[in-house]
Amino acid sequence: MSGVEDKSVLAEAISDLESARSIDDHRVRDQKIEKIAVRLYEARQNPEWPVPTADFDRDVFLICADRYWRLRFLDEPVVQTAAECGRWFAAHVDQAAQTAVFQKWTKGYAFITRGVIESDPRLDTVRTAGDPDLVAYFVASYQSMKLKFAFRFTDQVRFIDTVNNSPGMSAAQREDPFWIAQEAAARFGDDRSDKDHAESLLIEAWKGAADSHHVADVCVSAVRYARRIKDQGRLLTHYADAALEVYPDDHIFLAASAAGHHMTAELGARPADGEHASAGTDANPDLVLALARIDEALTKLPAMGERTSYELFQQQYMAKREAIVDSTIHHDRIAARDRQVEQERKKRDADLKAQQERLEDEIARVEEAMDKADDQNRANQVRSVELVAVFSAVIAFAVGALQVTTAGNLPTGDRAWLLTLWGALNLVFVFLVVGGTWVITRPQDRRDKGKDAGTAGIDPQRPASEDETDTD
Repeated sequence: MSGVEDKSVLAEAISDLESARSIDDHRVRDQKIEKIAVRLYEARQNPEWPVPTADFDRDVFLICADRYWRLRFLDEPVVQTAAECGRWFAAHVDQAAQTAVFQKWTKGYAFITRGVIESDPRLDTVRTAGDPDLVAYFVASYQSMKLKFAFRFTDQVRFIDTVNNSPGMSAAQREDPFWIAQEAAARFGDDRSDKDHAESLLIEAWKGAADSHHVADVCVSAVRYARRIKDQGRLLTHYADAALEVYPDDHIFLAASAAGHHMTAELGARPADGEHASAGTDANPDLVLALARIDEALTKLPAMGERTSYELFQQQYMAKREAIVDSTIHHDRIAARDRQVEQERKKRDADLKAQQERLEDEIARVEEAMDKADDQNRANQVRSVELVAVFSAVIAFAVGALQVTTAGNLPTGDRAWLLTLWGALNLVFVFLVVGGTWVITRPQDRRDKGKDAGTAGIDPQRPASEDETDTD
């Protein structure tokens, strides 16, 4: 569909837009502008007026042109439409406003037409003689962003490489942070691309983030939808929070920060031993921050603009909020289970300790009883030996004394000395027997048992080494 000039339709549209300037209610104003854009679209009339600003909230002529080209892209989502839009853009948008409008349009129109991907779009087939380089750049960015939104990162890498190696775009355009950010996003998303190279492109593109919200947006989304990169959650949080420093209260970056914290919490390590009691939400501050950020993003959704965009963002953010809440519940359940396991472990340890103490007390009582029994047995043995020794000594003394008194002609004094000597010998016999019995049966402390093995330098709890058993 090519626009043709219909002066009556165009004049009426300009008049209606002039009157729309005075409407304070942005919803009423947007509805009126939408109707004007539809009339132009149905009449196949391009919006032939200059666009001096990039104010998508108040500039009615820019808003109407935006709605018109939106209808054109929805009707024909191909690079030919992008080329026509690029020519109109180069001719009607003031140079001071071109960067912001260019980035918003190529990104926005690519998003709404991401469902239709041309098999082999070529820039040289849509350019005409006299087209400025800006037209080729417009078409290339539109097609690249459409592949990005369709998550066809391998095709996007291939397309960008083709464009970079073609003469269609100038060197300055290939070095534009917006274009470099697109390449970074493509290589982050492509499984076969070097992620170190992608990160170097991201760092280079980020230099333009402070001057362009759209550059920051593409950079942050590059990390958010990257594949197979280390510490993705932390990296996403870093770039999203850095973007919030430049664009405070921006709902897109708040949602990205929430996604980063959520990703970090989901991929984070489990609590270490001893942390079970404080596990869960308190031990996972990323979940708390994620929920706070997504709630804030919902409150920062702009009241102005198309309701479809508002509702789309709201649906995305509500889905992310539900996922964060589910993760919080899951982590809390894990925390409760870990606390229960920890309590059961402590109770089990306490029971085992009590059982061990009771067993040690029982062993001590048994040992004490055995010691007493051993002492009693020893005493009985000693007394038995004493009785036998004394009885034997008495019998021996009696027999010897009878022999001394009834035999021989010894005088009484000698016989008395013999009886005394005999009695002394028997008494010594008794002392030797009783003393030997005491030595043999002396008590031994049970705690000293096993120490005899240690006198040889060998630990009784450890097998002897080869050096200790070697007799050579």
